[in-house]
Amino acid sequence: MLDVIGKSSLKKIPAPWVEQIGHLLTDRDAVIQSEVLNLIGSRRITSLNEKLNKIVANAVSQTDFRLKALNARLMASSALSPSEFELLLQFLEPEHSSPVRQQ
Repeated sequence: MLDVIGKSSLKKIPAPWVEQIGHLLTDRDAVIQSEVLNLIGSRRITSLNEKLNKIVANAVSQTDFRLKALNARLMASSALSPSEFELLLQFLEPEHSSPVRQQ
């Protein structure tokens, strides 16, 4: 399904599809979550920005998931809040792995 939506020639994704995409953000499968975030970013689905902001702010979520959610949100809205900027600075600290710092 995500592949079809991503390759769709529709300029605007229908609201029911966007709703289902939003539900997939809570899927327990990290691969699905990653594909959903790629789709949101590539199609610049701004109506899911609030959900993405919650993921980014959730300190319990995996670091790479949080960063990928922030990246997807930035594709649609490029402004970083002061707290997001501070978060990014924290992820650049040496205690984080190289892939996290590069992301």
